[in-house]
Amino acid sequence: MQRSLGLRELIAVLGIVALFSVAATFIVLTDISNKQTGFAAGVSSVAIESIVSFSLPASEVDFGNLVQGGSNDTTDDSPSPFALRNDGNVLLDINIMANSFLFSGTGSGNNTSTFQFKAANKSGETNSFSWPSSITDFTNFTDVNQKAIASMNFTNASDEAEIEVKINVPPNEAAGAKSADIIFTASQSS
Repeated sequence: MQRSLGLRELIAVLGIVALFSVAATFIVLTDISNKQTGFAAGVSSVAIESIVSFSLPASEVDFGNLVQGGSNDTTDDSPSPFALRNDGNVLLDINIMANSFLFSGTGSGNNTSTFQFKAANKSGETNSFSWPSSITDFTNFTDVNQKAIASMNFTNASDEAEIEVKINVPPNEAAGAKSADIIFTASQSS
């Protein structure tokens, strides 16, 4: 004769099955000691190469015709000054020197007030270099490098500057076309 389970016995059997089910699930889910969890730590690094590069978008200054004893400068943009742009990715120091000089009259030549320069901001590109460390007052051109612009920025909003030029024609300068070679060199700021 078969006997059927009563309600109490049925509840007891279901309780035991539920207990084993919960215990088995707990054991499977918590037994991660020998398994990967997907969590890992690491370090990634990169080195960006330094690029020292600049250009002269305006590389010529033409004063036109002047008379003996006359003077002019580029501060009023007539004529336009030299324009410099930092095309690299580091701060630059820009040196300047004259390889030749404009005039041969009395008081002209190397390191005289007949041929001068200074660094200046380009309109719309303020804070493009270190003003206190740059030459920002008219200074005589020489045949030796002078640091005209210090720590010239490389970000697009402030990567351009100007070199203003001033000339004073000697009173006894001979007539004729005059020219001088200006050399700009750049190095990474330290």
